[in-house]
Amino acid sequence: MCQVKFRLLQLYGSKVYLFESSPGKPISRFTAHTLLSRAGRKIGRRLHPHMLRHTRATDLLNRGEPLSSVAAYMGHSSPEITARFYLHGLPKASRIMSGLD
Repeated sequence: MCQVKFRLLQLYGSKVYLFESSPGKPISRFTAHTLLSRAGRKIGRRLHPHMLRHTRATDLLNRGEPLSSVAAYMGHSSPEITARFYLHGLPKASRIMSGLD
């Protein structure tokens, strides 16, 4: 988990949230939904905020982050929950799951 947090801090500096309305204050759920919906309409695709969460978790797993670290980052109570929602269809799924044993 610490490695993931460290890399995120390197990427986003002192930002507390990825999308902030002002420093340290997140945009509202409504604003996030509205922004993504508008962007999706422009590209002809339905987009919603949870897609960002799913994409982030999938990207971390594809980059080789341990399942337990991604689970903690996502706020899941166990790596098994993360595996259930984010490993389907990943080429590396069997290798990642072997770390649960």
